[in-house]
Amino acid sequence: MHGIDDLVDEVALDARLAAVCRQQAKLVALGCHGEQCSYGWLDQRAAHIAEQLTDCGVRTGQLVSNIA
Repeated sequence: MHGIDDLVDEVALDARLAAVCRQQAKLVALGCHGEQCSYGWLDQRAAHIAEQLTDCGVRTGQLVSNIA
């Protein structure tokens, strides 16, 4: 049985995910009710959200929540 620690090595998980998003940018990453999002679109949205959080003063390791 492998744990989450077994997945961590010299390359951080976020870097791996970013690489997959770039390599598979046009492939469908998820879909629901006929709507589909590509890996490239998700990567762009994540980068945009990260930039907005940084602009608001959020730093690495801080918890962020969204309560609607």
